[in-house]
Parts: sequence; C-alpha cells; structure tokens
Amino acid sequence: MLKRNTVDVDGKVFVDAEGKLRRVLGFVGRCPFSQTLRYRVSPSLNGYHVEFWCTLNCSLCRFVFDDVKRYVFDLRRPPWTRDVLWSSKVFCKLGRTLRVEAGVWVEVS
Repeated sequence: MLKRNTVDVDGKVFVDAEGKLRRVLGFVGRCPFSQTLRYRVSPSLNGYHVEFWCTLNCSLCRFVFDDVKRYVFDLRRPPWTRDVLWSSKVFCKLGRTLRVEAGVWVEVS
C-alpha cells in the first residue's frame, strides 16, 4: 500500500527556497521507497509544494524537510486530514481581494 507524503518548502527571508527544493527532490528521489515525485509553485508564490508516494508508512522526509509547525499540527489531526496542500490562496490588499492559484505539477523522473 502506498502512503501519500507532502512537503511545504517555504521561501521565507534568508531561506533559499530553490536550494531547499533541490535538496528535498534529491533526497526523496534517491530513496528506494519513494514513487511518483512531483512539485509545483505554492499559491503564496514564495515556495514550493512537493508530493510523492512511498511504499513505507513513515514520515521521515516530512520530519526532515517540512515546516515544524505544519508537521506537528498535522500529527494532531485525524489521518485522513493530513498532508494537505492548498491549491489557491486568498489575499486582501488595499481593499481588494486577490486569489492566487498554485502552479502546475512538474513530474520528477
């Protein structure tokens, strides 16, 4: 049985989001248990979403690479509500509401 895993790579100040994305893709891509690895630009436009399926029921990759708060909150949720990656984000700026969509998924071979 395959387990879906997600990692949210944020590009906060002083963090190289593209460099972190390369490290995540390299680590997960070398793992013999991971399958169907893909990524996209997050709807906040300052980071990336990574999704992959794994033949092991573990969370090592999330533990190593995911945002600590997101990971801890996910562990407190019921299993069917974990590993959520939002497809859009709504911003309110200067009295206007903006909706930004996430990028297209890019498969990593």
